[in-house]
Amino acid sequence: MADLRAVFEAEGYDSVQTYIQSGNVVFTTNARRGSLEQTIENALAPRLSTPVKVVVRSPRCRGATASTQCGPEPASSTSPDSPNIERRAV
Repeated sequence: MADLRAVFEAEGYDSVQTYIQSGNVVFTTNARRGSLEQTIENALAPRLSTPVKVVVRSPRCRGATASTQCGPEPASSTSPDSPNIERRAV
């Protein structure tokens, strides 16, 4: 996982941490989310010798699985983790 962490650090991301042996990476950046996935895919592909698909999740959505919908922040002050926030399967 040190090699994976090094790729993110070389791209200029901060506070880079890998999560066990899952291939998940937690990091901070000021970059816009829309550009992150493609930028990271482009950085990883030559190092892995294969194209990869990257999914970027915000801290709020990080615990959500791929089968849940995690949309924009709620307009109210309700915490996204409160039980009255509905998460629907896609």
